[in-house]
Amino acid sequence: MVQGYEINYYYNFKGIYVLDTNDTRQSIGVDMAIKNGMTWDNHVVKIKEDDYVNQQSANINSLLGINQSNYFQKYCGSTALQIYSYYDIPLPTTDDGKLYLMSIDSSYLGHYDNRYKEVHNNYFEMLGYTELIDLLNRTSEFRFDYIKQNDRLRFKDNEVTFQKNTKKYAEDLLGFELILPKGEFQLVQEFNRSANKISDINNPIYYDRIFSYALTGRNYINYSRAV
Repeated sequence: MVQGYEINYYYNFKGIYVLDTNDTRQSIGVDMAIKNGMTWDNHVVKIKEDDYVNQQSANINSLLGINQSNYFQKYCGSTALQIYSYYDIPLPTTDDGKLYLMSIDSSYLGHYDNRYKEVHNNYFEMLGYTELIDLLNRTSEFRFDYIKQNDRLRFKDNEVTFQKNTKKYAEDLLGFELILPKGEFQLVQEFNRSANKISDINNPIYYDRIFSYALTGRNYINYSRAV
């Protein structure tokens, strides 16, 4: 829990689910490229440089004008690292903990590809994480294969749970307790999800009933629309 916020919603592209329908507090999305509303996000959301951007989205790629034409200059770290940096949350104290944090959303990958290493390191420096660059320099990429096998959440039977034995593993590495919401989520809004080549469609950012959208490659876009 960061800044006192608690989990009341869950979104999986097919729908939004809620725990307490009577909770009227302002909601903030996390790792969601939503068209409207406050959210933390790390996706590329512009096809053209002058495309619409959600002004309530905290997103490095949006702030720096990343779009289809300069797609490979994007920040490809996690939303979690953005939040850690903004709120000055202490990094895990151990190397294994730092590696675990960088395994989220494969934040480490760009460092090991010579085509993107400089861009990747520039963003880490921008976030104030030179120590993570130093750690990556002395760590094999294969080290992350084991870490990622033990980093899984699942949404089943209207509940969010950890896979077996992964909760304590993650807590020990990150250095704090991970608290998941208790109770049964109820579907409150259903969506249709689409994935298309950008060249095959009009810009879906301007479609009616769009809820979320993001480029998932230089030439591909995923989006969800309310049913």
